[in-house]
Amino acid sequence: MTRCGPEAPIRCNHDSAVAIDAGAFATLLTTHSWHGAAAKLSCKSAKRDPIDAVAAALNASVVERQASSASMYAVARGGAHLALLAKLKDGKSLKVDIKSTDAALADAVAGELPFLAL
Repeated sequence: MTRCGPEAPIRCNHDSAVAIDAGAFATLLTTHSWHGAAAKLSCKSAKRDPIDAVAAALNASVVERQASSASMYAVARGGAHLALLAKLKDGKSLKVDIKSTDAALADAVAGELPFLAL
């Protein structure tokens, strides 16, 4: 079974997170062809903030953050863009909507995130 982290094949831009402001992020979402996927993580017994954990696992920058949601952005090693919208549901689960310019990457992230240790 695979896991997220520095050794995982889905780890994005391993050197540093790519900072992007909300306006540039919105423009990016309208200028590419995106492939969607989704993941749900249980966070009933989370020891750390689930949104921060997802951002750290993917080395994604947090574009905007609310109390129970966040949009994030990352660039994969191969140059594919990754956009995520994470929403906490009743403090029990985290739903992550995933969009990528690479369909295989979107699917890989969706498959890996449920195994992320929170």
